[in-house]
Amino acid sequence: QTCALPIWLRNEVTRLRHEVRAVTNAQPAKIGAAPVNSPLPSLSVVRFTNAVTATVPLGHALVIGGWASPEPGKRLLSFMTPETMPDAPGSVLAQTRIMSVPDALLDRLGLQALRAETAANQGPAIFSAAQFATLLKTMEETEGVDVLTAPRVLAANGQAAKIAVTQAQPDGTSTGPVIHVTPTLDADGTNVRLEVNLEQIGRAHV
Repeated sequence: QTCALPIWLRNEVTRLRHEVRAVTNAQPAKIGAAPVNSPLPSLSVVRFTNAVTATVPLGHALVIGGWASPEPGKRLLSFMTPETMPDAPGSVLAQTRIMSVPDALLDRLGLQALRAETAANQGPAIFSAAQFATLLKTMEETEGVDVLTAPRVLAANGQAAKIAVTQAQPDGTSTGPVIHVTPTLDADGTNVRLEVNLEQIGRAHV
């Protein structure tokens, strides 16, 4: 047989149940958590540009860039190799590779001259076909070297062409390389005068 509780005791039990329920449903505080309105790290546009003019033998590689990459300890380099095509007389195929290269590798290969903080500090460098082949092989075997893109374009002799490998971002900006190149063959067709304007747009945390 159960006994009826006095009214005051029933009220006290009800009050205690409400307090227990309120404590159970409360969200525990996170130690060290940032306030809700704390700003998150933002992304800023990082833009690298370089404009060069150089006479390059067919099959050789023109190297420009050397900017400090948003990734610490690396440099952005652009390699452009001009070639002619038997089935496209009077045109020049410009094969481009944009690579992220560790500073340590440039030091190991004695290529410190490719390191530049601004476009004004570094002129174009030219590698022979054999030198460039050896350099590419070394880079392929080195950890930390990344080929960001390898576009190519067929341009008519003396005519400007554009290479753009960009990706639209949610904020409306576009990232990636945009290259304007005007190749002009010399009289005997063994050298190419390259006028190159390279712009590499990326994003980095600030």
